[in-house]
Amino acid sequence: MARAVGIGQPTWSRIENGTIPITVEQLGFVARELGVAPSEILRIADQGVQTLIQQGVQVTPQRASPSGIDEEGLAFLGGAAIIGLLAAIFAGK
Repeated sequence: MARAVGIGQPTWSRIENGTIPITVEQLGFVARELGVAPSEILRIADQGVQTLIQQGVQVTPQRASPSGIDEEGLAFLGGAAIIGLLAAIFAGK
């Protein structure tokens, strides 16, 4: 996936782990590679958050970097959405 997005594997790992946010451009590349709309990835992320809340987990968006430049929670949501979508695809759903 890192190659499809045009970034190195270490950077992709940081996106997956929520250490850095995924950009809109990168989200578009991922969606194209997976054959889905970017909105589908975000929908899956939102479902994941709602599932956690229903299970009693407190979900609190945080800034992705100490600089405060990044949007709150986007790194976590982007990484979670991509992981969830990849899992669904590999599971044959």
